[in-house]
Amino acid sequence: MYRQPPLFSRPVLDGKKVLLVDHNQATRDVRAEVLRDSGVTVHAVEDLPAARVLHDWLEGRGAGGCLMDMVDDATSQTQARMGKEETIWAAVGVLQAWIEKHGVPRDLYPDWKNVYQRKATPAEQLRGKVPVTQFGRMCQKLGIGILAASSPQAKGRVERVHGVHQDRLIKKLRRKKIASYEAANEDLEKRYLPDHNRRFAREAAKPEDYHGHKPSARELREIFRLETERRISNDWVIRHEGRALQLNPGRMCYGPTQS
Repeated sequence: MYRQPPLFSRPVLDGKKVLLVDHNQATRDVRAEVLRDSGVTVHAVEDLPAARVLHDWLEGRGAGGCLMDMVDDATSQTQARMGKEETIWAAVGVLQAWIEKHGVPRDLYPDWKNVYQRKATPAEQLRGKVPVTQFGRMCQKLGIGILAASSPQAKGRVERVHGVHQDRLIKKLRRKKIASYEAANEDLEKRYLPDHNRRFAREAAKPEDYHGHKPSARELREIFRLETERRISNDWVIRHEGRALQLNPGRMCYGPTQS
C-alpha cells in the first residue's frame, strides 16, 4: 500500500500511471524515488509532458509566437517547434517530429485546452458520448493516452525546461538574427535541440523503451487529418461548411442515412 510522504501532496494513482502534484517543487527524480520506495511502479520512457510557451521569442525581429514543447519524463529528451499560435497543426507538428525520431509515446500530459481535450456538450451528455477533439482522435488512432494537467506542478519537468528555453534559446536566436518561424525551426532541429539534449538529457533509470513502433509516412498522413461526420441525404448529397457535395451512389462503404 502506498503511504503518503509528508513532503508531498497526495498523488493520484491510476493503475501503473502516476500523476504527482508537488507543491514544493521537488525534482521529478526525488518524487520518482519516493514512489518506488513505497512500492509504486514508475516506468521509463512512458509519459511525455507537452505544453506551449507564448513569448516574444524573436524580440521584435518577427511576430511573437508559440513554442510547442515535448519533454520525456524519464530522460528529459526534448522536442520543440515554433509557430504563430497553439493550434491542432502546431501540436501535430511537434508530435510527428517526436514520433519520427523515437516512435509513438504511450501518454501525453498537455494543458487542459480545447486542442487536446474538451468538455462534453449538453447533447453529448444526454447521449453518454465521450467528447473527443480532432487531436484526441488522432492520438486514439496512434494508441496515445491524453492526461490533461491542470497545474504547472502536475507537469513538473516541462515547466522547468521552459525556463531554460526562455534564457538560452532567445539568446541564440538573437545572436544569429533569426527573424522567422521557419528559420527558427530549422535552427532548433539542426543545432539548438541536439545541443540542448546533449547538455540536459540523461539515461533513463531503466533501459526499457515503452515507445510504440514508428508508423510509415503514409500511415501518419492518414492519421494526421481532420475528420467530421455528416449525414448522407437520399439523393447522395452531404453538406459541409455551406457547400453541397454530391457522392457517387452505389458504394458499399456508405449510404443515405434514411432510405
